[in-house]
Amino acid sequence: MASISVRQNRNGSTAYVVRVYAGRDAEGKSRYLSKTYTPAPDMDKNRIDRNLQELCTALERKAGSASPLCPKLSFFDYAEHYLQKKSISVSEYTLLSYRLTLEKACRYLGDLALTEIRTQHLDGMVAQMRAGSSQYGKAYSASYIRHVQIMVKNCLAMAAREGYIEENPADSGRFPLLRQTPKEPVFLEQDEARAFVRAALSEPDPKVRSRVLLYLYTGIRMEELCGLEWADVDLKNAQIHVRRASVYLAGRGVITKDTKTRSGARVIRADPAVFSALEEYKEAKRSQWAACGLSWSENSRLFTKRDGSPIIPGTTRVWLRSFEKRNRLRPVTPHKLRHTFATLQIAYGTDIRTVAGVMGHSSPMTTLTIYAHQVKEASQKAALAMSEMLTPKEEKERE
Repeated sequence: MASISVRQNRNGSTAYVVRVYAGRDAEGKSRYLSKTYTPAPDMDKNRIDRNLQELCTALERKAGSASPLCPKLSFFDYAEHYLQKKSISVSEYTLLSYRLTLEKACRYLGDLALTEIRTQHLDGMVAQMRAGSSQYGKAYSASYIRHVQIMVKNCLAMAAREGYIEENPADSGRFPLLRQTPKEPVFLEQDEARAFVRAALSEPDPKVRSRVLLYLYTGIRMEELCGLEWADVDLKNAQIHVRRASVYLAGRGVITKDTKTRSGARVIRADPAVFSALEEYKEAKRSQWAACGLSWSENSRLFTKRDGSPIIPGTTRVWLRSFEKRNRLRPVTPHKLRHTFATLQIAYGTDIRTVAGVMGHSSPMTTLTIYAHQVKEASQKAALAMSEMLTPKEEKERE
């Protein structure tokens, strides 16, 4: 399998070293083929990724490790090769997601040689997953099984393109993806949302008050909230710039990544109550850092541990649950507060394109798909409002 490493040339340019195992020599020592690739300074990332993949395939074929049919190569071994190639074009967080999903698939397919895998093996994997349960004792959801199917399909598609197998046994016609029932978003009703706001405004801790109000008034994602820095908060113009997200990786801790989509980098306006809470929280944070002997920085995160390091995003669920219990509110997650924001925006007549932009969706179609029921209700209300405005009174009485 090919491995790719990155190095800096003396002139400051970036070079990629591709290395492929080529068997053993007469003395039994391992042999490798390698080639260094230095892209042009103005070349975009997608072009670099394509060139690297082509170089990997060419070297593998030259080394004899990628013959048209490689009967001994297992799905487990090829999955590692697939991840190695993907590592040059996806984020570290996405790569971990790919790895965890393929590890699940390897429980059912890992020992099989690529050339032995048939559609019945893939169907068997799905059947076992539907009948089994996760390590937590819960049944696998249809959406998760579908995700595993997609990863296996993509992995085998690459194997077919590279000549490891003659055809992809996971082609859509022979291996249909599991259907999943669309779930209606769970959200707070208007009265419940108002109760949350009242409880937040009476909250003595400005940190808790800021967090709850940010969720309800901006629809921000949990990872984006934890990625906010003070430089992103424009108190003067009442704007919040969403530029990054914090995620937790096992073995690595909290890392910073780009927003979920390109549209995720956005500017959000919010109620004055949000910025009032943030201003009070900022002053309290300055005092706290000074007491701990820490140096205040505009580039520091809004929500941190005592030592100023970023918090694990999942901990926001814990303090939110505590806030709800303390105020006897309906228990919801940060994501349900995000749904609440979008639902209320739609109910009050905000156009879908605007809602999609504030939510950071890749397109308005995403918003329409998630909130189809809410959009339908808003459309019905709009039709009734038009009737009230335009239909003559005598016509209504005649009806």
